[in-house]
Amino acid sequence: MQENTVQKSANKGTVIASVTTASMFAGILLIPLLLQEVLHYSALAMGLILLPQALAMGLAMGLAMTVGGRIVDRHGAGWILPLGLLTVSCMSIALGFTAGQSSLWALVVQLSFRGLGLGPIHTPAMTVGLNALPFRQVSRAMSMNHVAAQITASVAVVLFSLFFEAKRSVYALLMPVQEAGVLAVQQLFLAMGVMVLFAVPVSLRWMRKKHRGQLDAACACKR
Repeated sequence: MQENTVQKSANKGTVIASVTTASMFAGILLIPLLLQEVLHYSALAMGLILLPQALAMGLAMGLAMTVGGRIVDRHGAGWILPLGLLTVSCMSIALGFTAGQSSLWALVVQLSFRGLGLGPIHTPAMTVGLNALPFRQVSRAMSMNHVAAQITASVAVVLFSLFFEAKRSVYALLMPVQEAGVLAVQQLFLAMGVMVLFAVPVSLRWMRKKHRGQLDAACACKR
């Protein structure tokens, strides 16, 4: 029974990390499609627009692996995972309503906040999930997590590419091609935001159960 509980905890960490990976790679696909394929910006302009998001994500990842790592080791992931997932979800939904129609500065701000949300999710989720496993299973779990992340990223890119082309082709029969492309990207960002939003209650329940388990363990030690 204990082993099943531990395995479920590790699996939830993998699910949250996989959702984050899918969201990250889908965003990396959709923004260039929007800027170059639909709005016809140059590659240089696209790179400059994406740069703040990359910097924000790198900063958040750096903090997650240093300061966040110590917080996770001492107090658990707590509010880090739900807050990060909620930020990614809100920014993705916001892009679902404004992508291709707002100013470039608004797009840069939304992408930057999205990067700040993505950065601190993956490492704490993997750390908490691996900490729940016995030491003998950690190396195997790390390999499985790596494979799951690669598969998730590949599947997300393929599916979002197919849906983009399919939706744009359908909408192009009813409106100009550029408007059809913008609408397709917006709907995919909305779908991504809802997908990430479903992971928020999972992370909250996971953190609550882990906190309750830690309290029970502490009480047992005192006895």
